Amino acid sequence: MPHIFWSDSYQRNISDKGDIPVISHGADSVRSYAWELQFNLGTLIPEAQADTFSFAAKSVGPIESVSERIPVDRVNDKVWYPGKVTNSEVTVVFEDLLKQKAGHFLYKWYQLVYNQQTGTFYDPGIHMIKKNIDILKLDNVLAPISHIKLIGAYPSAFREIDRDYGTNEMHKIEMTFSYDFVISVLGTPK
Repeated sequence: MPHIFWSDSYQRNISDKGDIPVISHGADSVRSYAWELQFNLGTLIPEAQADTFSFAAKSVGPIESVSERIPVDRVNDKVWYPGKVTNSEVTVVFEDLLKQKAGHFLYKWYQLVYNQQTGTFYDPGIHMIKKNIDILKLDNVLAPISHIKLIGAYPSAFREIDRDYGTNEMHKIEMTFSYDFVISVLGTPK
C-alpha cells in the first residue's frame, strides 16, 4: 500500500524525499495524479508568499507544435519543406484547489493579463507575465519520468467549472495557457 503525503506548501523541489504537490485532502477517496505543473511566478503575486508553485493536474490537454508545409512543384514531382512553426494552446484542469487558495493565485496570474476590475491590460514595464511552465509526467510511485517545458507561457483563459450538487464532482479550475516554444525532455527539470 502506498504511503500518502499531504503538503501544506505550494512549492517543492523534485527530490528523493517523496513529497508531492498540493492536492485535495478533503476528498472521500484518494486520487492519483500523473501530471504536475511547476512554474515560478516570482514576485507577481506578493500575497502568495511563494515564488515557485507546484500543482497536481487532473488532466493536461494536447500540446501541439505544427510546422506548416511549403510545397515546391517541380516538373514531374512535388516536394515539401518545413515552414513556419505554430504552437497551439494547452488546457489544464486543476481539481479541488479551494482549501489551499491556490485557485485564487492562478486567477491573480490570469488577472495580470487583463484586469476586468480596472479594464487594463498588463504593463510590460511593471510585470513580465510570460513564465516557463514545467509539466512533469509521473510514474505510479509519483517519481518524474519526463517533462515538457513550455517557454514563454501565460494564462489566456480561466474557467471555474460548474458547481452542481447533482453530481459528485469536486471543484475544478480549467486554465488555458498560450506559449512561445515547447521542449520535451527525459528526466526532471534542471
